[in-house]
Amino acid sequence: MDSLRREVARLKERYRVLQRQQFTFVNAMDHTRPDAFERVKPVRTINEVSNLYDRSKNATDQRALKQWLDLVSDLSNFCRQVELQGQGPGPAERGLERWSMLMDKHNDLSNLRAKYPHQEVCISPTCVNSIK
Repeated sequence: MDSLRREVARLKERYRVLQRQQFTFVNAMDHTRPDAFERVKPVRTINEVSNLYDRSKNATDQRALKQWLDLVSDLSNFCRQVELQGQGPGPAERGLERWSMLMDKHNDLSNLRAKYPHQEVCISPTCVNSIK
């Protein structure tokens, strides 16, 4: 359990760093979308961000996108670790199922909303229900 707590603290710190660099991340996504049509469409999935990373030629853009992708990957791995510690059915189990669904590479994230700038993404039951 102590290892999970340490991991949570580490993930929170990485999130804070990413949060401070939010504009760099958004600019990196804009720079890597090649035409105006793609710039109008929202980036919907983790997989699309991964594709943008693969297309990126600028080192700063690659770093910003990789930082986000690494955090998402580590969050998914942490979710699996918590599931292995499973306590059985209950609110925690439902929360983990929701978390796993959100972390899926092909899940449409475009319905998640954050207040501008640097606010938390809404993952209340109403937001999550609209994702399904």
